[in-house]
Amino acid sequence: MPPNGSGVPDWWCAVDAPAPGCTDPPHPAYGAELAAEVHPGHPLHGVDVTVVAHALGSDDILCRHVAEPDRYAVVHLTWSGRPEVGSCPTVDCDGTWADIREY
Repeated sequence: MPPNGSGVPDWWCAVDAPAPGCTDPPHPAYGAELAAEVHPGHPLHGVDVTVVAHALGSDDILCRHVAEPDRYAVVHLTWSGRPEVGSCPTVDCDGTWADIREY
């Protein structure tokens, strides 16, 4: 239920409301890295998602499905800067906001 990332837990930094003192990569870098890593065969290939937050201190990002605004995904980036293989980047949780909060 967080519109545009607001309401994320304390260990996340919302893209539209950065946490004070956030020193992680610039927020546009997360979407660019996701686009670089997702490859044909990946569950998010061809799926329009928006990065709404990133976890502080890890490589996890929180994405919102554009076509299904009540659906979110937690994705673990590798920061390789190139298309990955297999299940990378991993989708650690995909579901409703309640699913994400439970995760």
